[in-house]
Amino acid sequence: MPSYSGKLFLLLWLLMLTLAAAITIDEQCMHSIDSCDRCLSTHLNCAWCTDKKYQVRSRCLSRATLLNFNCSEANIYENQPQLEVLQQKPLKDYESSDEHSVQVKPQRVFLKLVKGNTQRLKLSYRGALNNPLDLYVLMDLTWTMRDDKDTLEQLGEQLTKTLRNLTNNYRLGFGSFADKPAMPMIMPQLRDNPCAAERESCEPTYGYRHQLQLTEDIKAFTNAVRNSKITGNLDNLEGGLDALMQVMVCPQQIGWKQQARKVVILVTDGFMHFAGDGRLAGIAERNDRQCHLNEAGEYTGSLVYDYPSLEQIYRELLRRKINVIFAVTEEVFLTYKEMSGLMQEISNVEILSADSSNILELIKKSYESFIKRTQFGDNSPEFIKMEYYTDCAGQFPNLRPRNYCNNVNLGKEVEFYVDITLTDYPKNGSLYHKIRVEETSLNEYMDIEVELQRPCPCVEEPQPDDEYGRFQCDEQGYLNCGMCVCDEGWTGTFCNCPTDPSNATTNEALLRTCRLPLDSLGSSLSHLVCSNHGECDCGSCKCDTGHTGEFCECLECFDCDEERAECHCGQCVCKYGWSGTRCNCAESTEGCIGPTGEI
Repeated sequence: MPSYSGKLFLLLWLLMLTLAAAITIDEQCMHSIDSCDRCLSTHLNCAWCTDKKYQVRSRCLSRATLLNFNCSEANIYENQPQLEVLQQKPLKDYESSDEHSVQVKPQRVFLKLVKGNTQRLKLSYRGALNNPLDLYVLMDLTWTMRDDKDTLEQLGEQLTKTLRNLTNNYRLGFGSFADKPAMPMIMPQLRDNPCAAERESCEPTYGYRHQLQLTEDIKAFTNAVRNSKITGNLDNLEGGLDALMQVMVCPQQIGWKQQARKVVILVTDGFMHFAGDGRLAGIAERNDRQCHLNEAGEYTGSLVYDYPSLEQIYRELLRRKINVIFAVTEEVFLTYKEMSGLMQEISNVEILSADSSNILELIKKSYESFIKRTQFGDNSPEFIKMEYYTDCAGQFPNLRPRNYCNNVNLGKEVEFYVDITLTDYPKNGSLYHKIRVEETSLNEYMDIEVELQRPCPCVEEPQPDDEYGRFQCDEQGYLNCGMCVCDEGWTGTFCNCPTDPSNATTNEALLRTCRLPLDSLGSSLSHLVCSNHGECDCGSCKCDTGHTGEFCECLECFDCDEERAECHCGQCVCKYGWSGTRCNCAESTEGCIGPTGEI
């Protein structure tokens, strides 16, 4: 059991730690005396006093300390971050009565951001049961896919059963594609019957044909598949990306529902043409990502615009919140797998059997994969940093830095924590911004209304003749918002530095000379003035007790014996013949030799 003196020592030690912790904020704040802006950006808890009767040298301290030093409470400016939830409807499954579900909460938040300070928001997501599904079947109808068309045509009742097991609210649409009807994608002499080489008759080659708008009528879907015509082209490269682009950018013609999960299943046994391939046919104009379907559903831009790039496809899938399933044969699977890997959050690739008999299984597997995955993104400007953390509903023991989760069962609530930091002020000076955090595949989002705290909110009427204000500025300026506004010919924090040709002409220029260079050329400087261990006096650092160096970057040496060592930036460097942490050990062995000469 410790003695009374031991307990007393322990108590004093804890008290010293408490006091040290209490003054840490003031130590960080006290040297930011040149401006209110720098004071408030030094630490979240730094406050600035504008009281003209305030008599302490540093106007930048914690709020409590300023009050203790008799700064009027009405004249204290401080950082005031805010977080207020404006709208938070509870999560709910899809209901046909209002055709609506709520899968993200909160829906609206107000944030007041302070530069350098991070605020954390909690975002909750739960996938809704019976959420609508819009499934558009986009099928390659070139000659080698004729048996796949026959299979799809016969799946009506089975398709209904499969979709009802996924959701009670589904709609189907159908479209087909081949390729651009131009050389070298087709042979000119086979333009009217591209299947003549197979001694068969088929439809002239077309780029893309929208056959059926999204509908709940399964019979209409089956009839649309039955009435579609097989066509052909010359090579095993198809115009599927042309078709996929039109399916995305023609929402009215396709009939996409905003609330639904939108899925395109692209069925093919061939490879794809990409941007640039159109030049082979003399088509050089870049794909314009606009809708070009006529009343009959024909793509009229096939011979006008080049194929889209994969980047264009990816951007539109994200923007339109559409998922794509590439159902492809084994021969081309690896190519599509690489392509899907570049946009994995919104695509999937599955191996299609030779006659497409497993297409229902692929739809079920891919849809379940989509609904078990959630991912969030945002449109934050470059000066606001957004970082996401989650444990994916207990999949991990601790929060991990990620904005997505996989394998989340439908109905399971997932929490994301979003850390939001103002890293700088925008160049245009705008203080009000809107940020949307949205689920990448659904029309579900949280809107954040952001206000940036002004660098310093103080505004005062100038009083250049105020006697006490001039006294605090060395009679060479006057006090405004607690900062000295210097007369012509003077600068510095307290207007005590002349602006002669050999000196800096602004206080900021003086402060630059008191910042530690971070490279040998001096092109990069520390943001700390005098390493935050001293004050900048007319371009030179005056260091606090215990610190030294041109920029107060070094600790003083207290244990170095000047006869045995030299102090270099807080380190004792021993002179020849001495060693040890305090250079108090002689390297000579003369004092250890006995009368007989033995050590």
